[in-house]
Amino acid sequence: MQIVTRDSFLALAQTLTVSEMILKAGGAVKINALKTQGDLKLHDPLYKVSKEAATEKEGRAFFTKELEDGLLSKNGDLAVHSLKDLPTDLPEGLELSHIMLPEDKSDTFVTFEPLPENPELQSRTLSKATIGTSSLRRIALLKHYFPESGIVPVRGNLITRIQKLLDKTDGISVLLLATSGLKRLLEFHKNWPEKKVFWESKISLSIIEKLDADYKKLNEIFKSTLYFYSIQSDAFIPPVGQGTLGIEMRKNDHANKSNLSDIINEDVKRRKLLDFERTILHKLGSGCHVPFGLSASDVCVDIKNKIICERNKEDCREDYSAYKTRAFFALGFDPAKEENINSFFAIRYFNQSNYDKNVDTLIEELNGEKFPVIYTGKNSRDLQQELKNTKHPFFHLPLIETRYIEVENLANDKNYDALVISSMASLESKAFAEITVPNTIVAIGEKTAAMTKKKFPEAEIITPDIYNAISAAKLIEEKKYSSVLWSAARGGITDGVEYLRAQNIEVEVLTLYESVEKKADDASNIWEEKNLTKEIFLQQKAFWVFCSPSAVSSYFNQGLSQSPHIIACLGATTAEVFLKRGNVPYIISSKSTLTQMGRDIKGENQITNLKLTNWNYTK
Repeated sequence: MQIVTRDSFLALAQTLTVSEMILKAGGAVKINALKTQGDLKLHDPLYKVSKEAATEKEGRAFFTKELEDGLLSKNGDLAVHSLKDLPTDLPEGLELSHIMLPEDKSDTFVTFEPLPENPELQSRTLSKATIGTSSLRRIALLKHYFPESGIVPVRGNLITRIQKLLDKTDGISVLLLATSGLKRLLEFHKNWPEKKVFWESKISLSIIEKLDADYKKLNEIFKSTLYFYSIQSDAFIPPVGQGTLGIEMRKNDHANKSNLSDIINEDVKRRKLLDFERTILHKLGSGCHVPFGLSASDVCVDIKNKIICERNKEDCREDYSAYKTRAFFALGFDPAKEENINSFFAIRYFNQSNYDKNVDTLIEELNGEKFPVIYTGKNSRDLQQELKNTKHPFFHLPLIETRYIEVENLANDKNYDALVISSMASLESKAFAEITVPNTIVAIGEKTAAMTKKKFPEAEIITPDIYNAISAAKLIEEKKYSSVLWSAARGGITDGVEYLRAQNIEVEVLTLYESVEKKADDASNIWEEKNLTKEIFLQQKAFWVFCSPSAVSSYFNQGLSQSPHIIACLGATTAEVFLKRGNVPYIISSKSTLTQMGRDIKGENQITNLKLTNWNYTK
């Protein structure tokens, strides 16, 4: 097989990996190394030269056009790419035939001086650093997390960029690079003397000499000590395809494609996941000149534990399968300007078998669309407050009502170690006048805690870091309480109670209220009260926010589901009702508060402090 590739160090190293697999399977290879526009135009930042390319399409094919021309002219049978450089709009007659080597998607800081171990001191050090990168996505993320840092464009192959760090070119003290590329470079440096013997009779002398020269440069570089700090990819969101190799071939070259499929054991799930990510990239029209990051993972709902979890079970029901997607976009970002960045960090869910509608919604969001928000629960104050200064029109359309339950057979003289208040609705119950309230109260949520303090000013109020029942239960376990009175809605918060009972902690459940559907007459009056018509809402694309299964039932029973609505659910219990009907909600809030739901809708899901993982290299 003839392989066309860029003649940069990393591209050649990746091509040798593919070539070795072909040779070990009994095939033969010939490598044709070419220079692309991206390899030749090194004086300006990448985002600038790619944007200024003759056409937008050519700009997106900045590192691939010459290789694709080689495939189309039959001067090559396959091209090996870093998948993040491969456009989604391929020339007629070509296709992404295989993917391989899905590796670490993260980015890594590289320094010649170690960073402090303390996370806060790490952040301060990076805020004062001059960081080298030419990626518009990385620049936008750096300006978000480290707004005071200096950023210097740095181009050239991987070895050239590390040498610029060593030489402190333009004052660079830190480089920001893809972790996968660094690890391939280190693997090459460690193994080249042995690999060279293998390759000398199999590839051209010019390629051997080039790689020999690169190896010698690395030997000089590694006379100094380098420090590597990888950034958590859920916060510093990577581009689509980072860490993965893509192989491009002619669509009609069935023989070579079949032979390569026998050699490359492609991960089918990983391929579907990447195809999904590239669908979004294609619809957005993103390339090197757009600050966009996106990372999807394969998830399902663990019905037993009522949580959204990484999909690690083969028996997960198909209609519970989803792509959990973290997206970052900086709308209208210009690195030359010192203005605040309009950053969008969002977590969205997509049905694996039918994701087109929600993908279109995400594209609209990334382009600045602000959909109306319709809250279906009883008390909308927190959500409305969070969305007050945004362009999201807000409507409160309660589909449920709260019915308080008379508490019976509760020992009012029993002394519990703690009381759990799971919601503000609990506080309106008359039951607290009839029982001995413990001195310690665990309140789930900021606003719930504030209202609890007003109602019980003498009590000690504590809150879990994450506002859900499991976190409250773990806090109770940590405090070593032996008996707990847990207030709840009927049918709710059972996971926290079950967790405590599994730890042999005594729990008495105080069922105070239940959420029920509005009566038919009341439900029809909603539209009249709001001076709106049902038809308007059926046609309006909007975020419908649900906080209870009763609201979901009312939504379906009133015939509202046949509409272009965007479903947002507070917690997995509510999401489960939609999942059972074959619908994956677009937003499933990770924290069960309306304040957090507002932030989820606005795209403010960023992580405040980056977590860095230090790793070292020794030959």
